[in-house]
Amino acid sequence: MSEQSAPNRTKTIVAIGGSTRSGSSSEVLMLAVAEAVAERTGARLRTFAAEFISALPFAGTNWGSETPEQTAFLQAAGAADAIVLGTPAYHGGVSGLVKNALDHLGDFEGSGGGRIAPVGVVVTGTDPLSVFNTVRAARDISARMRGVPTPSAVAVLSKSGYQDERGRLLPEVRQQVDTVVQEIVALLK
Repeated sequence: MSEQSAPNRTKTIVAIGGSTRSGSSSEVLMLAVAEAVAERTGARLRTFAAEFISALPFAGTNWGSETPEQTAFLQAAGAADAIVLGTPAYHGGVSGLVKNALDHLGDFEGSGGGRIAPVGVVVTGTDPLSVFNTVRAARDISARMRGVPTPSAVAVLSKSGYQDERGRLLPEVRQQVDTVVQEIVALLK
């Protein structure tokens, strides 16, 4: 997470999230935001999605003996210039997989040298209240981990659909994605 980046250093965007399924709506939308931010800023993108987060052991069970993959995850998140956090809404909160991944990160102050980064939040779900509460929970978690949540979030009712028959984001979803991308880019300057 970055305070002020050196002018010649390539920025890093880290995407964390998804669900137990690769290609889930939360993963697709998280990647839409993260890839657009990386493209607009020339940043490097590191993705820790379904396959990675579902393979993580329960947080706290191997502290001090992390795998090389866990170490890379901790280092990437700790050095991120921006994070995009994507989760399905589970009973008004972030999914257990995403929560476990975030628990591995602990306090970014310790792993990131006290640096602060913008965090874009992406939430999908079937119930409007659950999606709303999950957006709030994800923002609270990211703020407690020294992230700066963007003013807007991508909040999509997945049962209404988010892509057309060609796989393109629906206009109202694209607008949310573009807004969060613009806010992250602005915070990176």
